[in-house]
Amino acid sequence: MSKCFPLLPGCVAGFDGMGRFLLYIKSTVLLVFGYFNICLITADILAAPVNVTVRHLQANSAVVSWEVPDGDAVIGYAISQQRKDVRMLRLIQEVNTTTRSCMLWDLEEDTEYTVHVQSISLAGVSPVSEPISFRTAKEAEKLALKGNRTF
Repeated sequence: MSKCFPLLPGCVAGFDGMGRFLLYIKSTVLLVFGYFNICLITADILAAPVNVTVRHLQANSAVVSWEVPDGDAVIGYAISQQRKDVRMLRLIQEVNTTTRSCMLWDLEEDTEYTVHVQSISLAGVSPVSEPISFRTAKEAEKLALKGNRTF
């Protein structure tokens, strides 16, 4: 046995190095040896999405995109969006999709937001991605950009 540890007086247990658990009980009446097979069941744990970016920033919308580590069997995503100055959280959940982006809408102009992305699989949900912060544009900036066009 590779590792032994006492359980109670007269009782020793340990692993035999071949995936079996050995239980040795000694008493004045009975001497018992027993082997138990140990089977470890492990599930693949999803990794958090990586390279989360925010692009196409407008006064009232933005697009969040991300990548998934190779080998993860993903069936959907959960995107959480939070304004910096408010405790309210918006959660967008998409399943049965392979898309790697999501449009955030109904945002307030010139406001700072933080987003996280999680992968969803049949086994559960991944940890959240690293937080990404961004600020929406001002409506005046958007109008100024339109006014500077030359035809």
